[in-house]
Amino acid sequence: FLSCILLDIDYFKKFNDTYGHQTGDIVLRTLGQVIKDSIRDSDFAARYGGEEFTIVLYHTDRPAAFHVAERLRQMVEHCDVRDNDNVLHITISLGVATFPHEQILEYKQIVECADKALYKAKDNGRNRVECYGTEKLKIVKGTNPEIVK
Repeated sequence: FLSCILLDIDYFKKFNDTYGHQTGDIVLRTLGQVIKDSIRDSDFAARYGGEEFTIVLYHTDRPAAFHVAERLRQMVEHCDVRDNDNVLHITISLGVATFPHEQILEYKQIVECADKALYKAKDNGRNRVECYGTEKLKIVKGTNPEIVK
């Protein structure tokens, strides 16, 4: 299995608008360190853009990927971000997508599925983990995965 976690800092724009971009950068660096400390050496994490990060978990099925994502969510929720006299608390929303190795077509498709799960997490109240693929997947090579109801 290959799992992808896509995560986003909840209300990050508010941090930049309220405390400035320098504090926003501290938030990003702090989150990056928490992510680095939370994954195995064999996994891969990167800033995906803005306040989004992606994590690739090799040889990790959906329950294990959910566990990693939930543990990360809790670590971030209880992490203090310090900037001068300010102690800030952040939360993250996470989307998880998992595919068997033989079903993986392109990394882009996995990220798109994780992104759908991420937006489900945001729509359901933020500061949570949602998994893509609890429905049956229909994957046709060269197209985006579709949910079959």
